[in-house]
Amino acid sequence: TPSKRRSYELDRCVAEDSIKEMDLDLPRACILGSSISTLSGRIRALLLRHLAEDPELGYCQGMHLVAAVFSKASSSQDEAYMRFHRFMERARGLWVPGFPLLRVGAAQLDAVAKTRPWYVHLRENNVESSMFL
Repeated sequence: TPSKRRSYELDRCVAEDSIKEMDLDLPRACILGSSISTLSGRIRALLLRHLAEDPELGYCQGMHLVAAVFSKASSSQDEAYMRFHRFMERARGLWVPGFPLLRVGAAQLDAVAKTRPWYVHLRENNVESSMFL
């Protein structure tokens, strides 16, 4: 389990329910590989800082996986946060109400994958691309 110690003072203003949601998701990051579990403290710190700096967006399920990727690919917590923050600024539409980037991505996937056997199979079983993106 990640440490509950604060490494960033602004996260004191983060809503307790957001922290609880995030902490429920963190153990699931191990689906990305066993080495991710050693980075749980860094991942948690990135997410807490994000929550403090962008309270309007807040925490949404799945953000922990994005933070995990940047934590793994970076040599320090500061580098990981700067990269994560830049990504979140550009990809915010994946999580804002209405999920505008999700709709765009699903439409693009539909266009390029429509003849692929796996995609045809999913569509025949009423699985929409937005369900697995």
